[in-house]
Amino acid sequence: MRLTRTPAMLAAVLAGVLVASCASDDNTAAPASSTDTGAVETISSALTPPTTGAIDPGLQPYIDRSVTDLSGRLDVGVEDIVVVAAILVEWPDASLGCPQPDLQYAQVATDGSLITLAIDGDTYEYHAGGDTTPFLCETPPDKGPPVTLSAP
Repeated sequence: MRLTRTPAMLAAVLAGVLVASCASDDNTAAPASSTDTGAVETISSALTPPTTGAIDPGLQPYIDRSVTDLSGRLDVGVEDIVVVAAILVEWPDASLGCPQPDLQYAQVATDGSLITLAIDGDTYEYHAGGDTTPFLCETPPDKGPPVTLSAP
């Protein structure tokens, strides 16, 4: 599925992914683990702020790095930053969804992640992929290329 990166569409897709991940044909209940949505919010990390959407627990090191970076950039406490979402994606090219003007990028699909953070209603996207660790993407969301959500 291809998506145009708009906040409303991304939020709708994330909500669908979250609902789908909660659905099960199996009537047996599994014990709580760090992959359960409720447990994700309590991962033992001093930097883990509250969450609001789909969070891949395997991205916790990237979430911590992104929260620390944004906290330093904006001179706010990590407790003021909300993790809106942290998902695995497939970027359509080597720009990792954050193309810079006048640069050319290899036209190869790249596995990566998208971490969305918020402070007082303002959202910030951190992109990662390949060997690139998360970085703040300052390209407006409506200007970036489409992104494909990775299969769970």
